Amino acid sequence: REEEERSLGALLKVQLRRHAMGEFSAERWRAMEEAIPGLRQRFTAFLRPPSFAEQVERLAAWTAAAGRLPSMGADSIEERSLAKFLHNQSIAYSRRKMTVERKARLLEVPGVRQRFQHWELRHASRLFGERARSSLWSWASWLRHLGAWIHENGKLPRRRGTGLERRLHAFLTEQRRVYVAGALSERRREELNKLPGLDARFKRWDVRREHHFDVLVEAVKDWVATHDGRLPRHYGGVTQREPRERRLAKFLANRQMEFRAGTLSIERRAQLESIEGMRERIEGWEQRPTFEARVRKLEAWVEQHGGRMPNRRSEDQEERQHAIFLDW
Repeated sequence: REEEERSLGALLKVQLRRHAMGEFSAERWRAMEEAIPGLRQRFTAFLRPPSFAEQVERLAAWTAAAGRLPSMGADSIEERSLAKFLHNQSIAYSRRKMTVERKARLLEVPGVRQRFQHWELRHASRLFGERARSSLWSWASWLRHLGAWIHENGKLPRRRGTGLERRLHAFLTEQRRVYVAGALSERRREELNKLPGLDARFKRWDVRREHHFDVLVEAVKDWVATHDGRLPRHYGGVTQREPRERRLAKFLANRQMEFRAGTLSIERRAQLESIEGMRERIEGWEQRPTFEARVRKLEAWVEQHGGRMPNRRSEDQEERQHAIFLDW
């Protein structure tokens, strides 16, 4: 249920972004407003996110009512949103980008003073390469938790997981940050390398961020060359795609979003077009049909197939496209 909620939340965010870009007709937006309670308010908040002062007021009110600070692992969307806001403040504080005024305002919220003490401990530990003794956080204990979790699940933890998985992903992300900064001790790297999957992860961390695009373009080329010229995709034909194909398909999907937002550079477009099949794919992005045209094509397809609705797991590309359009 939680996974479904996150998926629907991500889908709703895409729809709000598309409406903000003027891609929806007035009729379609009215239909969505009738079907989804509170959509107009959500869109208003999407266009004008709450200010820092408004977020602090919400946090203070929620904390006063609940008697504690919000948790990222909560079921409530409101609580998770406030917990994310507090997490962002911890990032700003650790990077020494928080103003004195903002810190003073946050300290007025019950429980935040203790949270600042914890953030300061983490900052000090990074400076000296070890955790402060008064901190409850233990590198060795989290390493044991990580090893046990990988052994039980057969994969590395993901950020979009639940509870412990998210915390273990955060631990792993912290190791990456320290490693890239050149501050991870050789002993800790050896301990991490003993865990399944970490050797490959270290190789990915060795690639400089500005070279990730080049590396992934080459990876897509290799994948296409070994799959009969087919580009990687999220769906179609099987229940679950291999992780590598899903990762490469996500890379291409992100480039499509950049293209539609007008942020894909000419140089990167040229690199993408060097991949077999991508020139035609990009031309398709340029000639995106209207909502009404897609509805007419869907109606024709359903009529041709005896009233059957399209299946996004189909091997037929046209059927998959109709099914994905319906899921929007």
